Amino acid sequence: MNRNLNVKLNQKWFGNRILPRDAYRLDGVYDFKVRKLFTTCCEVIDESTDITAYLRGTANLKLFKGQIVKCRILSVKEKHPHIELADYRGFQRTERSLTDEKLTELLDVRELSWNKKDFIRLLLTEEREKSFESQCHKWIQGLINKKIDLQTVKMDCSDLLELSELLDLCADSEREFYQDRLTLIIEQLTYYIQSDELIANENDTDSTETPTNFINSLFNKLKVSGFVYHPIKHFNILSSIFLRRPDLMNGRIKELLDIICQRHIENWRKEPFCSAIIKLLELYVRECDGRIDKTKDNLELIKNNIQALALQLLLLQDSPDTSIADFRLNTARLCAVSSYLYPLHPDWLIDMAYYYLFHSDAKLVNYTMDKAPLLPHYIASLYPCEPIDTTNSFTQNKIKLQISTDGIMLFSPNSIQNPCAVFPQTLELWQGMQVILGAKPSVNLATAKPNDLTPYQQVWQEIENEMFNVGQVITTTGVKRRKQHKIGELVRISFISQDNYSNNKYYCHIEDEIGGEGFIYMSDIVAYTISSSLRLFLAPDGGRYVFMASIIDEYNGYFHFSMLQEIKDNVLDYYTYDEDIICSLGGSPNASGIAPAVSRDGISVSLRNAIGFEGLEKNSIVSCRLIGRSTGTFHIQCEMNQITTYDFDIVSAFKNLMEDYAVGCVYDENIGKQEEEAILESDRVLDESYVRELIFLIDRMAQIDKDYIKMYNYLAFARTLSMMIGWESQAAYYKGRMDIITMLHYFARNSKVDEDKLEQLENVNSELFANNEILRDRFVQLQAVSFMNKPEHNADLFELTKGSPSISELASLVLAYNITKGSQMESTATDIHNRIKQQLNLNGFETGLKLYGSGQETTDTEYKTSLVFPAGSKKVKENPEKQMEEILKVINSFMNTAGGTLYVGVNDYGLGTGVEDDLNSTVYHGDRDKYQRAIPDAMCAKWGNSLAATYIEDISFDAANTDKDILVVKIRPHQAGVPFDGYWYVRVGSTKRKLSREEFDEYQRLNRKLPEEIETEVSANHHVQFSEPEKPAVNGPLVISKDDEVRTSRIRKNVPAEYLDPLNYTEPIGFFKFLSGGKFRKLEEYDYDDQSLLTLAVLDNESKSYLVLGYANGHIVKVPVEELLDYQQRDYSRYAESKLVFATIADEDDAIMTISKEDKTRPKVVMRLDHLSSFDEGKLMDPGQLPYNEGLMSEIMGYEVIPAQYVPDFEGILDKKKTFIGYPANNVTRPMVNTLHLWGINEI
Repeated sequence: MNRNLNVKLNQKWFGNRILPRDAYRLDGVYDFKVRKLFTTCCEVIDESTDITAYLRGTANLKLFKGQIVKCRILSVKEKHPHIELADYRGFQRTERSLTDEKLTELLDVRELSWNKKDFIRLLLTEEREKSFESQCHKWIQGLINKKIDLQTVKMDCSDLLELSELLDLCADSEREFYQDRLTLIIEQLTYYIQSDELIANENDTDSTETPTNFINSLFNKLKVSGFVYHPIKHFNILSSIFLRRPDLMNGRIKELLDIICQRHIENWRKEPFCSAIIKLLELYVRECDGRIDKTKDNLELIKNNIQALALQLLLLQDSPDTSIADFRLNTARLCAVSSYLYPLHPDWLIDMAYYYLFHSDAKLVNYTMDKAPLLPHYIASLYPCEPIDTTNSFTQNKIKLQISTDGIMLFSPNSIQNPCAVFPQTLELWQGMQVILGAKPSVNLATAKPNDLTPYQQVWQEIENEMFNVGQVITTTGVKRRKQHKIGELVRISFISQDNYSNNKYYCHIEDEIGGEGFIYMSDIVAYTISSSLRLFLAPDGGRYVFMASIIDEYNGYFHFSMLQEIKDNVLDYYTYDEDIICSLGGSPNASGIAPAVSRDGISVSLRNAIGFEGLEKNSIVSCRLIGRSTGTFHIQCEMNQITTYDFDIVSAFKNLMEDYAVGCVYDENIGKQEEEAILESDRVLDESYVRELIFLIDRMAQIDKDYIKMYNYLAFARTLSMMIGWESQAAYYKGRMDIITMLHYFARNSKVDEDKLEQLENVNSELFANNEILRDRFVQLQAVSFMNKPEHNADLFELTKGSPSISELASLVLAYNITKGSQMESTATDIHNRIKQQLNLNGFETGLKLYGSGQETTDTEYKTSLVFPAGSKKVKENPEKQMEEILKVINSFMNTAGGTLYVGVNDYGLGTGVEDDLNSTVYHGDRDKYQRAIPDAMCAKWGNSLAATYIEDISFDAANTDKDILVVKIRPHQAGVPFDGYWYVRVGSTKRKLSREEFDEYQRLNRKLPEEIETEVSANHHVQFSEPEKPAVNGPLVISKDDEVRTSRIRKNVPAEYLDPLNYTEPIGFFKFLSGGKFRKLEEYDYDDQSLLTLAVLDNESKSYLVLGYANGHIVKVPVEELLDYQQRDYSRYAESKLVFATIADEDDAIMTISKEDKTRPKVVMRLDHLSSFDEGKLMDPGQLPYNEGLMSEIMGYEVIPAQYVPDFEGILDKKKTFIGYPANNVTRPMVNTLHLWGINEI
């Protein structure tokens, strides 16, 4: 009772967080559940309080995940209680414990026809519940792929359970555990057998027992009654079918989700439906891991994932049982997947995913399944989120990952004594990502030039060397021993480190009493080439695998090892002569029909009889039959059967081979100590699944961020984490993407592609490119630009123009470049060359950029690339407030020194890259006048109108630069100095320094030198030539502009001609031109008339849309575009009794926002939103409709059309009664106002 009372009191003051001191009494005994096993300890959880503790000294105890243990409280600390087992009896390993050796001996006697090694690994795994079921699925699928008869396996497992001494070999505490585990295996085999029978009947037109009929029947029952007899059985069979037939899963999952969502969620929260549905959805979500980013047409996949995750989380919400699915993990996944459907700020949702993963009290927004499509908008409305408040750690192979309020930190094994941070803070990596090494890198990244990738490549190579090549250092002098091994001996070796100069060479240690050192090459193990790392020879728990190897040579006391013969001697245990062996071809067959191949088990295969198969090439997946042991470097010979499909990668196959071939494992005694240290420092020790999710989030940031430097660093960080947990296939995937970035960087700097490296890139990553659509497209883009200045490849380029849009557009540009270059049209060729670089997101590397100043920042010269994007953000996060504050500090330093010139749109080299990204941002929407006013407006707000008007000598776009928009701001010095938030900034060389009042007075007296005319007097006549309102112009009414001005949407891109905005230009199908005098004209070609009030470009996908017109009297009319496109090319009259102030094109599902002033004595500016569908169709001469009643409005301030995908963000003000004019800014949510401001809608 006291404990419950304390818990309740604590919940009152601390919410859901319960402190250990309130939950436990010293020497009390409580139930804990084993959650995770480490080398020398295990993580346990008290499910009644959700408090985690760590039980130490468990290396020799028999524990498993999910086990309930009674623990005594020894002391209570702030983060975790210090505990011990209340009774060790039943947990100590005894002679009666089931071991690998005993199980192997038992199975050897039974002469099984299937591979017993995988079965032993499965049965004895420490995983339980959801993880064990997942491993069960993989094991059974492996049997199916090997064409092993599942009925035979089921019968053997049943005999093992009921007719063998297996259970008698177990300790008393183990018996029930292994009994349940074998029962689950048998049940899963039964479900697969039933699904196999259904699949076998698929081509039998007379059979009704097919997968499709089974699914139809199950779905119909769920739809009609919301019930099915024995749901566990039915859903397990469905899972088996889905795993065997991914096409059925992808094709039918949406139908199942819709059926479930048609009924109230409470219908499915009852057991056993709840668990069955959660498990099925978990299977689907995990099968989709990584597919979204590697699939081009992925919209349906994204929507299905969001719906599946939303449904699963609702079922888990009341009881987030991590034994079935992890609530926190899948909430983060929901946010990450939702980021694809929130294009305005996808990074917000990645930040929210990070928050849900690591914050102690993160809660998902309330929702119902009918609102699931709106979840991306709901989640975004919660941004910004709080900083995480926990310290989380994960340690593997002496490498430590720590996630805390300080950010994401990765510590190398050598960083304990002398920690050195690698990345400067100015790089502004996501969530403060940082690597800590034991010594400073050879390159100082703080001085690295912008856009220069080379230093980062070098640093990441050093990081990998220190992270993964630690261990015994091989020197050049041999160690003399009394007794030594000899050439020809068979020894046990472990891998110590990878050679710094040859990735295919590894240093090894002989694991016996004699010892010894040596080396081995990858070619001494397998006949194929992979991107290898030391991780391939390490166990998941950090131990070093031990392998049998022959000594084939000796050099200066060091042995040369080989494992080829030993693998050959054991390789026939993998296969039988009648099974299909799945292989990936390493190259095309030679004239004799022989081709190299690799099996999905990592075995080197010499493939025979491979002639006559159409389409057979490198990376083709084939099935073949065993002939026998091979000669030379290949392990086996096989005969080709047919081309087939199968998803596997060679790196994972090699990893599987090493795991199977290992004969033991050795451990560093410090690993357990490091684990315990990490536990004491952390609130939570992470499961590997959390590290994988973090990898996905970093990967997503690499896609969102368009800066090549950051993108490269994100991918390198994700690759390092992948290598840390032994996820080799993903590490190879990131290496391929990094290689592509490296090639693009070379092209950016040299205007050509390194063809040798391009060929090398294809050879090393050919399998990766073959299996990944997105990467393949990027590689083909590289091939396309490699054809520049090579007209002999114009035919190849023409063929590429028939490909996907991204490839087609780039190939067309390269083809145009070759043609114009060949015709000596140098200026046009240069423009096209720059367009190619822009197409590849290589802005800033264009040819022929104008140089401003000397190319270096000085006391009176400063370069800035943007007014919108802070340094380091690189077009990802718009933050005009933060960037303007930095701009004002520069201006303040000029005024307090000797004046100077600020160039906006110029990089650190002094080259004018332009402010196109700023102008196209949601802040400016192409409004050059507003952009030019931004700095004066900010100065007025900071220091007043007089100072801004006096000390801006000139502000204008560089008229001489016709290619790029460069804003030039000249600032006069201020004789007395101007403070900035209580400080004075001054110029010192190319930098600005912040001084106090006293320090500035001293600087004035001793160091400051003003121009002579300023020393005498600041002329009052040198005022800047621009119109500066007392209040920002955006607060004024829309209709105070010039008499005939018609504005258009700030969200929709209106680009009537390509030269106006090449990046956003799409070929129009017509133009709508608004003329003075109430006239309208439809054009088929753009007429470049700058005297028109507005010309709207009509795109092909807008032919079924509406022309929306907004008038000064508040009336709105919509006219079908299709009807207007039929007009002749002449003047037509339009409604003119009220001034037309707004025109755009919109879809039926869009909504129109009206911003107006109330008709009151003290009017407020208010806004409301109405679906366009609520307005009647009209004609050009129609006066239109008011969205609210007459007499409520005194003045129209603005209109805007909100695209349909963003309308849910404004649900609170949508489609209100006509008696209500709208909401003022302080009555709506801050995210709503922020979104409008980001779009440049500042009237509210």
